[in-house]
Amino acid sequence: RYRGTELGNPTAVARALNVAYLVTGSVRRSGDRIRVNAELIRAATGAQVWARPFDQAGTDVFGIQETVAREVATGIVGRLLPAERGAIAARTTRDPIAYDHFLRGNQQLAIRSPGSMLRAAQEFESAAAADPGFTDAVARAGYAYAAIVDNDADVGLPRDSLVARGVARAERAVRMDSTSSDAWLALAYIREAQFPRTLQGARDAFIRALTLSPRSAEAHHQYADFLARSGEADSAREENLRTLALEPGRGATYVQLMNQAYVAGRVEAASRYADSAQAAGIDILQWRFILSVAAGDTVAQRRAVTALAHDGSSIARAFDRYMAAERGDTTAARRYRDAALSPLPATVPGTQIVAPNIAMLLLRLGYRDDALAAIESAFPRGAVLHWILAHPALDPIRADPRFQRVWNDSDPRGAR
Repeated sequence: RYRGTELGNPTAVARALNVAYLVTGSVRRSGDRIRVNAELIRAATGAQVWARPFDQAGTDVFGIQETVAREVATGIVGRLLPAERGAIAARTTRDPIAYDHFLRGNQQLAIRSPGSMLRAAQEFESAAAADPGFTDAVARAGYAYAAIVDNDADVGLPRDSLVARGVARAERAVRMDSTSSDAWLALAYIREAQFPRTLQGARDAFIRALTLSPRSAEAHHQYADFLARSGEADSAREENLRTLALEPGRGATYVQLMNQAYVAGRVEAASRYADSAQAAGIDILQWRFILSVAAGDTVAQRRAVTALAHDGSSIARAFDRYMAAERGDTTAARRYRDAALSPLPATVPGTQIVAPNIAMLLLRLGYRDDALAAIESAFPRGAVLHWILAHPALDPIRADPRFQRVWNDSDPRGAR
């Protein structure tokens, strides 16, 4: 999150990151050469420990990384032990083409849009094809497919195919290297999609991933989400706070805290977490609208719709119709209802998140039966759906037999 910015007060940055030293620098590629300018700063004083340019052949990216890492470590501790030198020289792959695909996959995965997650999976697949022994690439491919399913992203592939691909890659990664935290994390994440009601095998895989890499912010983040979906709200919050302690300002974790507060009916807290997520660069405009509806803030609703329309979002028109319906426009209300209940493409992996939110909006417009129809259309039935159905906004239809059937079909406890 500091890339492309001035460090400003290095002491404050170091305190936020819980480090004693900072490395800053730039990377430039020119033809077949790579030039790295690196600087090591002692955070307490802002004093430069050393600075050095590195200019090497672009095909020797691993050599550049090893040289920079060795210089940084030596600048801090003075002399490296043999085991420390070995750790610096360790490689997950020695194939530069595979590594390039791997880095591009990481970049795309961080964006978390439907297209970028699919491109991430493809980059990881390419990395594994270039180096079949590249365990982390195989694991990340499985993780990317799990992320697509978990975010209900329509990438043109049916849910069953995405889950099957994710399971195959994650299980293969674990077989390749049972000491890889990334492999177990991918397996934990895809198990949630494979067994949406019971989440079978996910908890044990998460614990294994965290045991192998206790400082992995991503592992703590996903385990927190698993705990929330399992009905362990307090433990989920504690795990999220551990994540932020490891990686302060992590936007995705603020989104998770926002979701957990929202499901619990704590709209003000959810809005504060939304502010933090937005400050971290996460696109949460759709959630801004949902939260402003829950808070009864029509000004914030209009602001969110305007921003969505400016970004070219297709959902802006639906939200605009909803606002008109709230003002008493019956034609807009019917159009919103018809659009909300229209059939979705077969390639949508799930509606376990969107369907309950649509039901809440339909309820506010007085469409009780249609709200129940939205709940009944939600899939897959399982822990995620059961967790979101606990939202207080759905209390007016909670006792209805139609709601209760979906609630019971989704209850993880009933499947054990």
